[in-house]
Parts: sequence; C-alpha cells; structure tokens
Amino acid sequence: MQINSVVRSNLLIFLLGVSMICVIYSIYLLSMSLIGLLIIVCFSYAEGDHVRLGINPHLWKRSSYSSLWPFTGFLLYFLWIVISLVWSGGHVGPWVQSVVQNLSMPGIALIFIFMPRLTPKDISLLHFMFYVGLAIACLLVLWVYIPSYEEITLLIGRGRAIPVPMDHIRFSILLSYGSLSALSFLWMGKKWGLTSKSAYLFTSFVAILFFIMIHILAVRSGLLLLYAGLFVFILYILISQKSWKVGIIALIGMVVFPIIAYKTIPSVQNRIKYMRYDIERFVAADDSNYSDSDRLRSMNTGIKLWKEAILLGHGAGEYKLALDTYYDKINYQGKRLAPHNQWIRTGMAYGVIGVLILLGSFIYLLTANRGYNQLLLLIISVLFLLSFMVESNMERYYSLVFLMLSIGMASRLWDETRLA
Repeated sequence: MQINSVVRSNLLIFLLGVSMICVIYSIYLLSMSLIGLLIIVCFSYAEGDHVRLGINPHLWKRSSYSSLWPFTGFLLYFLWIVISLVWSGGHVGPWVQSVVQNLSMPGIALIFIFMPRLTPKDISLLHFMFYVGLAIACLLVLWVYIPSYEEITLLIGRGRAIPVPMDHIRFSILLSYGSLSALSFLWMGKKWGLTSKSAYLFTSFVAILFFIMIHILAVRSGLLLLYAGLFVFILYILISQKSWKVGIIALIGMVVFPIIAYKTIPSVQNRIKYMRYDIERFVAADDSNYSDSDRLRSMNTGIKLWKEAILLGHGAGEYKLALDTYYDKINYQGKRLAPHNQWIRTGMAYGVIGVLILLGSFIYLLTANRGYNQLLLLIISVLFLLSFMVESNMERYYSLVFLMLSIGMASRLWDETRLA
C-alpha cells in the first residue's frame, strides 16, 4: 500500500501540534497522539514521493541517528533509571512504574530522529498551535476569575491558587515558555518563519497575554522563571547581536516592572505576604500544613534519605517505599510529600551519579553543536533547570513530555537555521 509522502508529513506535524495542545488539557489524548506519532515513524517510511507501510528499515541504520544529539544525555538518564533495578531491593512493581513514567524520553527521541524535515515555518506553526491552546486556557481562567475577583484574591492570601486547567505551577511554566518563545519568534522574525503581518500581530498578542497572566496568577516559581528567562533573552541580545540599546532598556524594564506589579496587582501582594507568613511558621517549627512549610520539610526529608545511599540512591523501585518508611518511623501525620526539588529527589532515588547525569544532559544539550547559540534551547534549559529547585518536573508526565517536545523542536530549528 502506498501513501503520498506529503500526507504523511502533514499528519506527523498535525499530531505533533495536537501533542503540544494536549500538554495543557488532557494526559490521555497526549498519550494517544504520541503513540500515533511513534506508530507512523516506526511502521512507515518514505520511498521517493510515496510512503510504504511496514517496519521502517532506517531503524536499524546507524547513520539514521545523527540527529540524536539533543536527547543523548536524557537517554543515558533513562538508562540509569532502568539499571537502578539492581539496587531497588527487589521491588519490581514500583520500578516498572518509574520506567513506564519515563518512557517518553526514548519515545519522543525516536519520534524526532525519524521525523521528516521540519522547516522554520513548520516549527513556528507548531508553536502557534500551542499558543492558541494556551490562549484559550487563559481566557477560560479569566472567565472564572473576573466575576469572583475579590473572593479568589482573598484565597490567594491564604495560600490557595487561581483555578487553572492543570497544576498551577506547571501551568505557569507553560505561560513562561509561551511568553518567552513568542518574544523570541518576534525578535528572530523571518529567520524563524514569521513572514506575515498577521503572524507578527498574533505573536505579539500572545506574548503580552501570557506575560500578564503570569502576574495575575502570581505563582512565585512562574514569576521567577519568567524573569530569569527574560534575563537570558536580554543577555542573548547583548552578546550575540550587539543590540546594546535594546538590551539596556530591557534590563531597566525587567527591574522596574516587578516593582510596579507588586504595587498594583493584589494577587501578587497577597502571595508575597502569605509566603512570608508560611516561612515564619516553618522556622517556628509549626507542623500545620502550610504549602511552603510542606515543601521545605519534604526537601529536608529527601536530603536525609539521600545521605543513606549517597552514590547510587535507593533505586527506582525502592525510594518511594523508603520515603513512606521514614514518615512511619517518625509518626508524621501531615502531608507525606516527595521532595519538591528535582535534584534532591533524583539524588534520593538515583544518587550522585543520577544527579550528575541529569545535569550533564542539559550541559551536553547546550554545548553539543553549539546549542547555546539557539535561543529556544537556552530558554527551555534555564526554565527547567531553575524549576528543578522547587519542583520535581522530571517526575510529572506532562512536564517531561513538554520538555522533550520543546527540545526536539528547538534543536530541529537550530539544525535548519545554522545549516542554511
């Protein structure tokens, strides 16, 4: 059976765009779209202008894996998770769960290795699909927030969050990436596939919308990531393109705007006040369930367990059981959280070696093929490396998928533009 190769390419791009949207709305549809992508790349292959159905013969060719470079470190990290069965105390069930949870690393790597050529225009289209999905989510949040403005603002002062389609911290990461990547597309212009006035207007609109939404949500980690990403963006402009005037003006704005936001946006004020109160309760050894206190306590617990197995960790099959055993031992009655810090959680589970492999994955991503010159690779790396200080985003399926998809698209964009 033969299919036109253009149909196959368009179907792959469509499913990739669906995956980016489903990161926001549906884990089930996200999984289905990724499985669909894997099936197409593994069981069909181009032959001239047509596509043949069957096992892709390129799977067995070493030369096919030349585009593996952005995923190399993450595949080693996945392999380390698999190997940790050896020191997981025979707990195969939890180990299998951890391995399955991280299958998106090799799966998405395989998708991008055998994905047909993606032009800058294709990648900008994929981002536009993501922006539309995220913009709709923002409008839905505002539809709920505006009529209940006073009530929700009061709840923020008590540690609650504005209702969003997914976990509010992960949602703020998506908003940060959305705003920063849109800004990057605007700056790079035609080189990255923005060729029409309408595309510029739409990209400008979503960049501003996402920027404002992060401040309305007042998620502290989201705000931190946004401004850290802006700092990287400004440095990129200053160093690589020598646009000193634009860079200096942007730096001044980056300092001034958070002050204005704190003075004028009630949700930001209430969030900061609650954070101060929460940390005071933690210092006073108050065992009540406050969000920041729970996170800090979970990190302390993770460090204690990491010290028990510094080099290799407890293993993918053992570390969650070790956590439960510790809480039982001290008869802790509060929230039994895993460490809200990816570095500590990785250390607890996979030891110093696991931490070094994870850190090395990002270092290799930015140094191989001079990836540090690709603005989107810089932004996504900075966002996730910093988010690891307050969240275990490698343990959340949709966060991990988003990271891998973003790396895949940014690396393809870099391959296209540097070789052009």
